[in-house]
Amino acid sequence: MASLAQTVPCVLEEADQLMLGEQGRKLREASLPDIPDELSRHSCRVQASLKNITHFRVEYLDSYLHNGTQHYQEPKDIASLGQMTFSSSNDSEGESCGGGAQFRIHIAGDYLDFSVGWAGRAQVLPKATVTFDSPKSAYHDAASVDESWCRDWATSARAWEAKDGDGKPVPFTIDVSAESGPQVVYTIEQVVAKEKPVGDEGGGRDSALILGL
Repeated sequence: MASLAQTVPCVLEEADQLMLGEQGRKLREASLPDIPDELSRHSCRVQASLKNITHFRVEYLDSYLHNGTQHYQEPKDIASLGQMTFSSSNDSEGESCGGGAQFRIHIAGDYLDFSVGWAGRAQVLPKATVTFDSPKSAYHDAASVDESWCRDWATSARAWEAKDGDGKPVPFTIDVSAESGPQVVYTIEQVVAKEKPVGDEGGGRDSALILGL
């Protein structure tokens, strides 16, 4: 894996923002697809969209599905500044519609793996989490939080380096977030690093940070 602040060949359009210019804004505000009628007929279902607000391709790696859960629409790769929707259902009585999916962000010659998790029950809004651990761990995280859970996020422990419009170096990290609701939304972003993360990747609340990047 790369050392801290590896230079990658991309330009951040707005180095003082947490998104990639106008294209990033449009993607963040883009509407979510309607839940298909066929999926709505299942007693327990979850539809999720993943927004990739980075310069990098995101590869789908693997899934973990909880007892009886099946994909209605499977996860797939996501292009730079792209959006992908996937869904699952579970008609087994007493079981949640839950699982996790693992993805890989290809950052020049480097990469970063992360997982998203979801857990929903009939007549209850699904809960969503993100982690740099396995998809099974992501599911168990989602299944263990209470019904008031709204948002989760994680920040990469390493930073990479891009350039701004004037060619000056701009260190950035990768943030992954999850928003629970009628439809789950996961967002991947390049975030200008104002602090230097150290140690393993972890949740946004818990990462050890030192100043001076």
